[in-house]
Amino acid sequence: MILLQEEICHILQKRLHVTDRLIERLGLDVELKGHEGCVNCLEWSETGRYLASGSDDTNVILWDPFYKKLLYIFPTFHQGNIFTVKFLPQTSDSKIVTGAADNQVLAFDAVTKETYYVCNCAKMRIKRIATTPDSSDLFWSASEDGFIRQTDLRLPHTCDMEAKNVIISLKNHQGALAEGKCIAINPLRTEMLAVGANDPYVRLYDRRMIKLATDHESSLWYQKMMEDGSNNSFSELDMDEPWKITDNLVKGCVQYFVPGHLQINNNSKRPKHIVVTYVSFSPDGRELLANMGSEQVYLFDVTRKHAPKYFTIPSNLRKSSKDCEAVRDSVHGSSNGVVSCNSCVNEEKCKESLPDTIEEIKLKANQYFKKDDFVKAIKTYNEAINKFNSSAVLYCNRAAAYMKRAWKGDMFAALRDCRTALQLDPNYVKAFFRLARCFHELKCNEEAKDCLDMFKVKFSSQADSHACRALERDIEIAFKKSINDKAKRNSKNESRTERSVLVSLDLGGIYVADTNLEVRISGPEKLWRKNAWDYQHRYCGHCNATTDIKEANFFGNDGRYIVAGSDDGSIFFWDRQTENNTRILRGDTSIVNCLQPHPECCLLATSGIDHVVRLWTPFPEDGRMNDREIEDIDKAAEANHKRMKRDFIDYVFNHSSTSSEDSSHADEPSSYPLTFGHGDLLPEKADELRCEMLSEITCPEKVSNIVTVTTSNESNNHVFWGNPDNSTLCDNFVAVRNRSSNAVRFYRVNNFFMNPYRKQDDYKVKVPNDPYSIGESSLISSRKSKNKSLAAERNAVNLSDLNETVTQAAENDNSMIESSASSSPVSSIGYLPPCDRSTTDIKRAYKVYDLVSKDILDTLDTITEEVLKMDLVSLASDSRFSSFMMKAAAHIPKNPLHFKLMIFVDRLLAFNKSSPRLLSDKSNTFCSFSEAVHEKLIEDFTIPGLGNRRLRTPAMRDKILCYAMILIMLCCNYEIDIGLLADTVTPVEHKRLPLLLRTLGGRAGRGAPSIYKLKVPIGEPPIMKNRRSTTKLR
Repeated sequence: MILLQEEICHILQKRLHVTDRLIERLGLDVELKGHEGCVNCLEWSETGRYLASGSDDTNVILWDPFYKKLLYIFPTFHQGNIFTVKFLPQTSDSKIVTGAADNQVLAFDAVTKETYYVCNCAKMRIKRIATTPDSSDLFWSASEDGFIRQTDLRLPHTCDMEAKNVIISLKNHQGALAEGKCIAINPLRTEMLAVGANDPYVRLYDRRMIKLATDHESSLWYQKMMEDGSNNSFSELDMDEPWKITDNLVKGCVQYFVPGHLQINNNSKRPKHIVVTYVSFSPDGRELLANMGSEQVYLFDVTRKHAPKYFTIPSNLRKSSKDCEAVRDSVHGSSNGVVSCNSCVNEEKCKESLPDTIEEIKLKANQYFKKDDFVKAIKTYNEAINKFNSSAVLYCNRAAAYMKRAWKGDMFAALRDCRTALQLDPNYVKAFFRLARCFHELKCNEEAKDCLDMFKVKFSSQADSHACRALERDIEIAFKKSINDKAKRNSKNESRTERSVLVSLDLGGIYVADTNLEVRISGPEKLWRKNAWDYQHRYCGHCNATTDIKEANFFGNDGRYIVAGSDDGSIFFWDRQTENNTRILRGDTSIVNCLQPHPECCLLATSGIDHVVRLWTPFPEDGRMNDREIEDIDKAAEANHKRMKRDFIDYVFNHSSTSSEDSSHADEPSSYPLTFGHGDLLPEKADELRCEMLSEITCPEKVSNIVTVTTSNESNNHVFWGNPDNSTLCDNFVAVRNRSSNAVRFYRVNNFFMNPYRKQDDYKVKVPNDPYSIGESSLISSRKSKNKSLAAERNAVNLSDLNETVTQAAENDNSMIESSASSSPVSSIGYLPPCDRSTTDIKRAYKVYDLVSKDILDTLDTITEEVLKMDLVSLASDSRFSSFMMKAAAHIPKNPLHFKLMIFVDRLLAFNKSSPRLLSDKSNTFCSFSEAVHEKLIEDFTIPGLGNRRLRTPAMRDKILCYAMILIMLCCNYEIDIGLLADTVTPVEHKRLPLLLRTLGGRAGRGAPSIYKLKVPIGEPPIMKNRRSTTKLR
């Protein structure tokens, strides 16, 4: 009897461990310190007794959350950021597996501290690992090379092409750019394997139906898919023929889920920025949660699936209604399909059908709508619909609010509501008209026209209304524009290979992709996408735009709440049924990435850019204030919508702005931390800083003063932007910290922005040493204890010499200052903490460019235009000009939008175009200068198509030289014969040259396929012609 009571108490405790009251009282309990880098992953043990965390410092730390202490630090063998950590089930919490940016999966024993398994089969970063509760030896890993691998620790393993561990190859169907981003196993139906990739589709596989394959077999299948043109005409009947599917996936083994609005025209055009950053199953295994990059959080029902019927006209509307002429509603005076009143054909019946409490909620929502507070109106309609889901008026009114709010996915949500309203009342005129408007706004022109035609037939009295005529004109204009755009695309395709630049939200950055690769997905893939299931619920308000490891999870044993991190450093809580945002807590000074609820009690672990793990528990009911709670939930959600709607690069450049317009909430701290190591100094402790104003530097419009800040505690390593006069430092300062003296020096500059791709061990802040490019001091934190002395030596900044250095530089370069003294010179750069520590070892890096002032650009343009008129051969022998160009090399703008000078310099090298080995000619006058240019390329440039990683090592020099020669030839309107470069690069890289040349816009000659030629105006580098996501910095 006692055992039964204990079991009942345990069950009740698990089911009721998260309630409304506990959520309202949730607050920060403790910050666990121990990591020296961003914490990228968290995992509770099977019993909930321990918490494991992985970080950029390549360490795994085991915590005791109840005693709030660090138990043990495991220095792993990883050479890159740890992205995922998992306890193996049924091992008494003793076995842990990790995956990292070094492409390796490790398994080690937490008791013996020994690593007993190492796998480096992956060719790119390991992003997620999933385990199954019914096995202690099986786990799955998702990597950015497009493979999902299954590991069985009971079997011997050798890392080679013949290792039979590939369960899914995304590339075989999704194409060459496929990447695995996240993975999850259904806890109750462990045969279900959910996979998220770098597209908006969530794939659900039945792993029982899939045979393991090798890397070699997968590569052969991929080649066959690319070569087999018959896949383009693949049909559902072909699934019955085994040979039609060329890999290990068979009919019925996978189902796709996607938000309906992201599926529009997806076969021909890939939605930008959309990446599935996290997937998780509900505790009962019936639902699947997906966090979409640059989108919202979506909940899919895997048992009662929602068919994708929303882009068709409801069948009941095609039937003529006997009371068509009895319509008393009117849409006069509205051209956007949103009408302020809430009547329908049988308004009295609708009113009578609403209970008093629901009617009261509806009237309250209507008032919010009239005040243009559409966020509150939608939340109130959500509450009413959750309590009474059979009212067409509520759905139609909410559709109107969605259309007015116009967030991402709102128009499609309005379309769904209109369809639901019409299913409840086929004669609801407003719902019918708004349905046509939704089709039009979603660019479904044919559906919009059909729907409007049916509307005019069904409600003939409204056919001549102003709103109906306005919508008809809009649809006609859209049709014409669509036809013209299609004709333009066809003409471009005939003249050249279409290129597209896609932005990946993994913060791996921008990569150039051949649209042929995008279109040439496999036949089965097209069919799976076409039959993808739609979402059940959608949760809005957070921002997921800068990291590809941002999680979303169920909170509570019954999954009653949804939690997710945000780019504004907040934790968002939603009610699963109503979709309403119930609470926001400030969880990080920059970004919250990880949220892992405790399996049995109301305890939430979170982490992000800060180097700490935070535990959140309910506060006692003693009336204490929660200083981390965001009061204005709706304002924070609207600010995040603006942040996510902006261009990503623009967001990166302006992330540190503290203007009220872009601030996520009014009480958000106006300071942003520069993290130079471990330790924590919160804004409220800023009074502990002792500020000392030093003498001003005589550098025109460059540095107005210097501030030296010494922390009172030597362990504090956080520095804050704000105003030094009130103990916080403003955003126009650049900070340099001397670790040996524990002093931080701040340089006032005109502009700065952050680089979200810097490694923790490659953390740089640029400081003055000349009036143009003020040099740099490297602040590098060592991960390994054996490198600490070296790191200390590299981190040391000679503060006493800085003033003298800047002054001397100003005196030495007066002539160059005069040429641009009328405006601000090139601004220094202060690098804030990276937005995404998941991009430490960047595979697809994007260059973050220096800000270059307008006058300097004008000066360089003038020089370029004048020099291009001269005889290049004569200039080659002019030592004075060569000296000038050597000095100017340090000031070449790195922004490809403004690198006319770089093109000019390369054109000087190209006067002897007959010699591809010009760069290796030590006797050439411009050889030393070209070396300087290429050293700058090696240091700062990342070239898409050349290995897709940072080009910093000497081993990459041949690729840089090859790229530079191609750039020289093409930008100077010269032909280039790739055969002449055979001795310059490796055979593997030589095979990649045609792809690179096509990336640059080159076309092969008809008679000589090895010769590529490009004609572009000087100053318009072809590599940037189609880069839509890049914004001008001037």
